[in-house]
Amino acid sequence: MVRMVVVVPQSTRHPAVLAAVQSQGALGKWEDFFRGYLVKEWKVALHATHTNDADQQFDHFQQMIWFDIAWPQWMERNRVAKGHGSNADQVESEMLTRQLVWHHKHRDELLPIHQRPMARKKLHEVLRMRPATRRAWIHHLEEATKSWERNKYLTTAGQ
Repeated sequence: MVRMVVVVPQSTRHPAVLAAVQSQGALGKWEDFFRGYLVKEWKVALHATHTNDADQQFDHFQQMIWFDIAWPQWMERNRVAKGHGSNADQVESEMLTRQLVWHHKHRDELLPIHQRPMARKKLHEVLRMRPATRRAWIHHLEEATKSWERNKYLTTAGQ
């Protein structure tokens, strides 16, 4: 479900600009605005706010569009896409859980005896760790396994 974004410009209170923003928002998706589909009220707003300095008028509109419309939507998008509880967060958490469960099941056959205390933690304790800690945990388990594999190969090759 697409959430309707309500935009309230902070940088202007001009009625023509507010009418343009309201009309654009009534379409339902600001994505259309960023793709160049503008409502006719923007033309009225440009004429109503006309100054002798076209550069200054353009700068003002550009700042309003960026700071009042684009930036808040970008921040909301990032919060939804990458914030706590996002789809990406859930997918990563499930992947880390699968890897930790697998390592926990195979810890006795994968890790050398001097590395096993690291894997002695109860699975439920490890799964409650923050994602960054779980990533580091998996990294250390994989490095310990690689080291054990190298040492095992070197010992068998030397015999």
